Amino acid sequence: MSVRRPATLKEIAELVGVGPATVSVVLNGAKSGTKVSEKTRQAINDAAKQLNYRPNVLARSLRTRRTGIVGFFSGYDYIEPRNQYIAEVMSGLQNGCMRHDLNLLLFTPSSKHSVEDIVANLADGRLDGLVVTARPEHKINTVLAGSHLPVVAIADRIPELPSVLADAALGGQLQARHLAEKGHKRVLYIPSDYPFPSVLERQTSFYAEAEALGITVIDGDPVSGHLDDRIVTPGIRLQLSTKDLDRLSGPDRVTAIQCWDDTPAYRIATQIADRGYRIPADVAIVGYNGCIPSVEPRWKLSTVSACWAAVGSAAIDVLTTSIEGLDAPMETVLPVHFVVGSTT
Repeated sequence: MSVRRPATLKEIAELVGVGPATVSVVLNGAKSGTKVSEKTRQAINDAAKQLNYRPNVLARSLRTRRTGIVGFFSGYDYIEPRNQYIAEVMSGLQNGCMRHDLNLLLFTPSSKHSVEDIVANLADGRLDGLVVTARPEHKINTVLAGSHLPVVAIADRIPELPSVLADAALGGQLQARHLAEKGHKRVLYIPSDYPFPSVLERQTSFYAEAEALGITVIDGDPVSGHLDDRIVTPGIRLQLSTKDLDRLSGPDRVTAIQCWDDTPAYRIATQIADRGYRIPADVAIVGYNGCIPSVEPRWKLSTVSACWAAVGSAAIDVLTTSIEGLDAPMETVLPVHFVVGSTT
């Protein structure tokens, strides 16, 4: 069965009995002094539907200087689709794009190209704007800030760019307050294997609030948030070290473990439960991010929900402001809240 080819403006004009310029005004939003009655507009739209007309997107983008496409770029080595944080962010970005009638393209770095080449590729006219997540010291931030492309950073604060963040300082305070309310006096803090600024901010906030509440915090060994041990930096572990396991017993034992992220928190919970510890009777566990695994977890984790989907959606709002030529706020901070689970 053959498919009818899309009609041309000339064919629609002949069917309706008007000039091609009039049809272009109605269907493509072409600038013209031509005034078109509502009756004629309806006739043109009906004819376009009847003849299977499709607007020339390239021509329209050249005229409006908009493509209706925004990008998401990760300055890290890869984007792990199984990571629930990434899944939440992508969900929020897509939701924001739907509200603003935009399409989303995903970009990942290539070690074969320089930062300047990557930015030139991103800013070559195919995108109206870009959402980026990258280390603050990454050279691409400065290069992007100096380009004509509207750019918004998410998750970690980038001084050169408008940034959309979850309230990391509040998150750390909420964690410490919850553990204090539960009566914990000695807590093992498991840090990240990488110094993400937002992670360090909530860690600093946790330590300060814990001290104010009379909690002694023990520094644990870093545990990776990755799901795959094949991509973990050598020397970095996926579970508690032997030294930290020993801290769960004895007269000076810790009664709670505060993890920098939900992924290692779930992993550590399984590790210590397999060794006979009861959660939370023997050891309480708290995470951060509020990202529920795709597979039904063994526990409902007590954690801070950072609402990363809302962060992604808000990033598109801020980006749209920049695309429209308006001044976007340099910092947008979204609230977080504590979720009480079965692990505390």
